[in-house]
Parts: sequence; C-alpha cells; structure tokens
Amino acid sequence: MIAGHGRRRRLLLQAAIAGVVCAVGVIGLEPPVAVADSAPANGTPATVTADALPTWQINGVVWAQVVVGNTVYVVGNFSTARPPGV
Repeated sequence: MIAGHGRRRRLLLQAAIAGVVCAVGVIGLEPPVAVADSAPANGTPATVTADALPTWQINGVVWAQVVVGNTVYVVGNFSTARPPGV
C-alpha cells in the first residue's frame, strides 16, 4: 500500500509539471530579448563606461565555480582572465 502511494504522488507531480510546461507553451512566456541601445535618445546618458570593474574580466562564459580555501576554481568557455581594476 505504501508503494502505491509513492507511485501516485510521483504521477501527480509529473502531471503538475507537464501542466505548467504546457501552460507556459500555450501562453507563450518567453524571456525578453536583450537588445543594446546603439542610438539612445538625445539627453540620455552614455551607455558605456571606462570605470574599472570590481570583478575578474573574462573573454567568454563561466559555467560553474567553486571556492576551496582562498582559491576559486572556474570552468567555462574562455581563454583569458584579467584581475579587477586592470
């Protein structure tokens, strides 16, 4: 009887997830597309800065990181990294 209860809960959970996925597909919820404003309206502040960034700068994407002691290990798709303020 306990095994049947777990199976029923699992099926209900799967049905609920499928319902949410279908609802999102029907409603058409999509994340907004990010677009750079290459021609801002007059009076709008500049969209770029020469301020030093307080974080490491890479030329790609970081997928994951882990801290071990005082060292941060990073994996991703990049070939160079610059320390903060450079």
